Amino acid sequence: MADYVFGVRAANVEEAAPWVAKATGLTPVACESSDKGGDYYAFEGPDHSQMWLVRNRDVYDDEPVVSHADEWEIAILLQEARADSRVVQGLLTDDVHFILMNANPDVGGPAS
Repeated sequence: MADYVFGVRAANVEEAAPWVAKATGLTPVACESSDKGGDYYAFEGPDHSQMWLVRNRDVYDDEPVVSHADEWEIAILLQEARADSRVVQGLLTDDVHFILMNANPDVGGPAS
């Protein structure tokens, strides 16, 4: 199991959510949290992995929300996923929309 960070080639999370759903087969759930850049989408994988599609800017200080994706306006943080899972493979296969920025067991969550 590892954590993954992807940059997303999208103007906003609303544009990217259908792409993520198509690539992964998961259903997006619209959410809101200042800790995750305001409006974001949550996904849960069949293996109980957790994934968030976020606006990668803090609503208060404009700092990145996700470590390892500082330059990306929109990012995906995927936690506790297997490398051979449909979710990971789907995101890796769609390199038109998603760019793998980091993959390791210690990628961490929101940036400090």
